[in-house]
Amino acid sequence: MKSKICKSIICTLLIISSLIGSVHCFAKSYAADEVNTLVGGIVAYRAASYNTKNEQGIIDYYASHEMTLGGEWYVLAFIQNGLELDYSSYEKNLIKYLKNNEVYSATSREKFALTLLALKSADSFSRQYIKDVTNEAIGKQGIMSLIFGLHLLNNGCKSSEYTPLKLADKIISLQNPDGGWANSGDKSDVDVTAMTLESLYPYRNSYSSQINKAVDLLSSKQSENGDYQSYGAYNAESTAQVIIALSSLGINCSTDNRFIKNGNTVLDGLNRYRNNDGSFSHKYGEDANNSAVFQALNALVAYSRFLKGNGAFYSFDVTDEKTTRASVPDTASSSSEKEKTTKHDSSADEITSAGAVYNEETASQDNGLTNPSSDGNTDSLIQNNDGETLGIDETVSENGNTNTVSPLNGIPGGTNISFADGISLSKELKIKIAVSIIILSAAVLCSIILYILKKRNKKNFIVIAAAAIILIAGVFFIRIQRADDYYNSTVVKDKTAGVVTLSVRCDTIIGKEGAPDNPVILEKSEYPIKDGDTVYNILAEALQENGILFEHNSSYYISGINNLYEFQFGDLSGWMYRVNGETPSVGCGEYFLKDGDEIEWLYTCEIGNDLN
Repeated sequence: MKSKICKSIICTLLIISSLIGSVHCFAKSYAADEVNTLVGGIVAYRAASYNTKNEQGIIDYYASHEMTLGGEWYVLAFIQNGLELDYSSYEKNLIKYLKNNEVYSATSREKFALTLLALKSADSFSRQYIKDVTNEAIGKQGIMSLIFGLHLLNNGCKSSEYTPLKLADKIISLQNPDGGWANSGDKSDVDVTAMTLESLYPYRNSYSSQINKAVDLLSSKQSENGDYQSYGAYNAESTAQVIIALSSLGINCSTDNRFIKNGNTVLDGLNRYRNNDGSFSHKYGEDANNSAVFQALNALVAYSRFLKGNGAFYSFDVTDEKTTRASVPDTASSSSEKEKTTKHDSSADEITSAGAVYNEETASQDNGLTNPSSDGNTDSLIQNNDGETLGIDETVSENGNTNTVSPLNGIPGGTNISFADGISLSKELKIKIAVSIIILSAAVLCSIILYILKKRNKKNFIVIAAAAIILIAGVFFIRIQRADDYYNSTVVKDKTAGVVTLSVRCDTIIGKEGAPDNPVILEKSEYPIKDGDTVYNILAEALQENGILFEHNSSYYISGINNLYEFQFGDLSGWMYRVNGETPSVGCGEYFLKDGDEIEWLYTCEIGNDLN
């Protein structure tokens, strides 16, 4: 009897044990060769897009062009992957760019200083530039400039204002009650939290409780697919930043149960956004996005370094170990190096990152850096998953996103077609009649030609007549407007639920080169709302009514208003909105309005930190 009871207990324990471990067992664990292949796919995609064959070709491309957004992050990724490439031409091009161009953004200056450090540039200009940036830029552009500044200090740079621990203390003091960090407000953002952890990894003994709380927050924010969202949209860049942060802290994002949801790891989450050509999209199912591509590359190289025991991906260590070139089809061979199985513990007392690490007891410092992200989801400042499309046509922007320009292709006088509620019906009716006459004339002409050619089968004439009828019917079922009619018109709403105010301003850039003389793009005005109207709806209607062009991508992320675009005045510049003086944590298409709301659209150069 006792033996049966013992056997039952043992069986029960085994079942419980298997159930506890089931999530881990079903989760895919990524080996070094698999990660290498994913890295190779990105390299192959980027090389092909630049009409070259390999990593060196990509570097040479950036060496022969103006500093293109993202180029520095390919350089950092290749350096951190241990590739022995010729970076000298790129270094010269970067120095030339910095000599000939005034970089206003503090974080952009820090980013270029970090790139020069990674290149180990011995040029006298480089040394002075790094020194100036370290003394002048830290803290001048909100939390991001603090994070990038700590990267510089972690790498051995000296600041006249901050020691590494003093700067780390300042960043810790900005932690929100939920455990994370944000550009503004007390609701933490995944990207900012992950990027903060990337800079704090050398100090995890001193701030173990704060860092563990932030890690727990990232765990709680992970979706069932393994990925992450920022500003209301799940995306590759946020997911990539989490991988970089966890790898920097020595946490295996492929096996740690805290980061396995429904059998999916963070790497699975990132892999959702991978396209067949090896590229990565910003949102699931979209085309390749430049920012998503190089951030995914950084994340994969970060995880690869973790697997090899090389420490934090963004630690600019001096190591003799060189990794084999990533496997690029027909241009490079896959790595034959065996994966090192190193056990990492996020709560370990010792920091095992490759390269020297800041000594908390003696307050001395050697080289070591956590790689900054590439401004990650600057293009995710405002994401919209809702809202109507009012007379738009799609074009492709430089960053790979699908943008929308109003009117059609942004050409004044172009034809705009939409299904919006009726405006200026008399003019529209005239256009429809004219188009119908053209269709009818074309049908008659075709019939005459067939008659002359002796193709007089009745079926031919029936087909022509049917086609003409369908086309004419289509004309009368859709809205057809000239751009002049579409703009400078008022959207009529049958049932209103109140009135809101809206204004559009760009005070933060006045006086800068390329900025307008007047900061007011749209005066504060009242607009009626109906039930279900969002901030995006009212913005689109207001700009339509006042003849102001704007652009957004397929997610209705507002990338430009009145010819002022994101990134035009720095890596952190773009459009943000506030409602009743507060910055919402959701996209403009997800914020539903109520009577009396006051909406402000403001251009920022520092992701909101420069807004009064």
